[in-house]
Amino acid sequence: MRDILSGVEEEEEDEEELEHIHHHHNNNHHHSQYVTLKVKSFAILREIIGRHEMTLQLPRNNQGATTVADLRKKIIELYPEISAQRIPMGIAVNAEIVAAADDKSIIINDFDEIALLPPISGG
Repeated sequence: MRDILSGVEEEEEDEEELEHIHHHHNNNHHHSQYVTLKVKSFAILREIIGRHEMTLQLPRNNQGATTVADLRKKIIELYPEISAQRIPMGIAVNAEIVAAADDKSIIINDFDEIALLPPISGG
């Protein structure tokens, strides 16, 4: 019986240790309140923005994340001409085009490669 009890105590200690590590990891995660992104723009969006590539810093939200929706909002704040001209802007994250419906659920991370895509005309 005594052996079983001492085994239980050891397990509890391990759990505490894990919690400590996990907590520490979270602190590290929130160390930077910003996500740094490389953003490339094409065609008319490139003309409005004035350069092909830029680095953007976006604040993380309360959950410590940044979504495509946050990025879209930031770009339109920086370059109001995009919405003034009613240009639909596609956003690709690491070469994957994000459907507008997924804007709020797709999380972007440091140094993800972002592409701002103009409307693609059928040909």
